Amino acid sequence: MRSKLSMVLAGFGVVFLSFGGVMLVLGTLGLRFGSRESLGGAGIVGIPFVLIGAILFGAGFTVNKRREA
Repeated sequence: MRSKLSMVLAGFGVVFLSFGGVMLVLGTLGLRFGSRESLGGAGIVGIPFVLIGAILFGAGFTVNKRREA
């Protein structure tokens, strides 16, 4: 059974990961089809969101493992 804290951390992590991933996909599609010259704002927003999401999801997973042990 997962604890409330681990579910909250993992949930926010998934939200941040998905938002950052969508920003990066849209930025790379813009690069691919020539509508932009660099990632620019999409990279500035997307990469930190992916990193924050990975940290939060990992923290939720770790909290769950500690409570089971």
